[in-house]
Amino acid sequence: MTRLLFFDDTQLLEKQGLERRLGRPDPVPEATYQVPGIDLAFAYPTVFPSPQAGGWRMLYQALTGLGKGAGAAHFVPSVADSSDGIHWRIPDLETSHPLPDRSLPNQVGAAPLNRFGEWGPCYYDDRAPDPRGRIKGFVCKGHGPGTGKKDSWIVTSPDGLTWNDAEGTLWHPHGSDPSVCAFWNRYRDSYVLAIRPKNGDRRIALMETPDWKEFSPVELALSPDGLDPDLAELYGMPTFPYANLFIGLLWVFRTPPRTTQHGKFLGGRIDCQLAYSYDGWHFQRGPREPFLANAAPGRIGAGCILPCSLIATESEIRLYSCATAQEHAIFGEQSPQRSAILMHRLRPDGFVYLEAASGWGRMKTRALLVQGDQLSFNVKAPGGQLLVGITDADGNPIPGYGLEDCSPCSGDNTAWVPRWKDNTRFGSLKGRAVLLELELSGGRLYAVSGDFQMLSAKEGMRYMRFGTPPDPSGWGP
Repeated sequence: MTRLLFFDDTQLLEKQGLERRLGRPDPVPEATYQVPGIDLAFAYPTVFPSPQAGGWRMLYQALTGLGKGAGAAHFVPSVADSSDGIHWRIPDLETSHPLPDRSLPNQVGAAPLNRFGEWGPCYYDDRAPDPRGRIKGFVCKGHGPGTGKKDSWIVTSPDGLTWNDAEGTLWHPHGSDPSVCAFWNRYRDSYVLAIRPKNGDRRIALMETPDWKEFSPVELALSPDGLDPDLAELYGMPTFPYANLFIGLLWVFRTPPRTTQHGKFLGGRIDCQLAYSYDGWHFQRGPREPFLANAAPGRIGAGCILPCSLIATESEIRLYSCATAQEHAIFGEQSPQRSAILMHRLRPDGFVYLEAASGWGRMKTRALLVQGDQLSFNVKAPGGQLLVGITDADGNPIPGYGLEDCSPCSGDNTAWVPRWKDNTRFGSLKGRAVLLELELSGGRLYAVSGDFQMLSAKEGMRYMRFGTPPDPSGWGP
């Protein structure tokens, strides 16, 4: 089905009295994950389904050895399991998965620790033809002090516990920091990696691969601009296909106003804004305000919060982040107790919504081709109502489908199905090009879903006049 989300007005023909607002994920305190003596400020958690783990498994990196002298601190690839994705347990892998350099009971052998360095969010590839390569880990290891370069290679695993040889595929031509993520792009028939152009270059670039062997050149995608906070940098962008879009969780590094360094490193806060794309390659910025904002001073998340993993279920969207009370790269002997992996909940489709500013808000979509029976609305209007009407593509009324014929929605429903008098149904218009018109009061509209295809102006005109079928790829690239 097609789903319309309201990051912009691209799919709308008319709109008045409706304001676009940013969704606000709710924290889930009982899901907070901490380990005594371990710093999780840059844990980069990845959560994925795992029957072996009883439901869910989480990969992350644990920073150990803080406060034990120069060179004692190092990152350790680690795992936790859960039956519900909320309450986590640490498995003891010492017997089942022996490692010569084991430093934690839940350490996994993604690479020997002397070659591990760091890794960013892993990628759970449910399209992998070989299950042994289902999970990809992007490992970065520095060449040494002062070189400014890192090796970047890929390790794979079927389950997050057993890993291949650490001498995996080298993928970044210049070496990358661990702020890397991967996603499948159905339009390009390839995997896309959202990365930094170079180690330390805090902008967002993209590269793609069809097979994890050959990689395209790095292309710049997003840079800080004049609408960003002063001196801001773009730290990373985990990206996820969602409905008909690609959602980017854009980490914005609000650097300190003064520095004595060659770069911006110590201090400053990181929060998350939204970016989005219709084709998974050309990204746009959403509202320039935090989607996941920093917490109150002194609380975990006050300094940095970096969402890394997005899980969409039928009832909610879950976001898993690493977070810290202190500002960027401010480590100390007490810092392990001031960092954690956090979880937030979001309503399905709840990234952005349209809200009636005062009284009634109205909108009309562009032309769409009815292809089946399904039409539903994600709406929250317990103190108001939503009415839906349908006209032909020229805006002329269709008998029985007027706003006045609609039984209103006055509640909270993620999949409300409109009904008109005489039991008129959306599917009765199959094969016709139509417009949806909506009136909303006292509520929020999150999404429209259904068996339809959006039509460009030219496609709608050709279809109505000559019956020319539209491009089957739909409203995409």
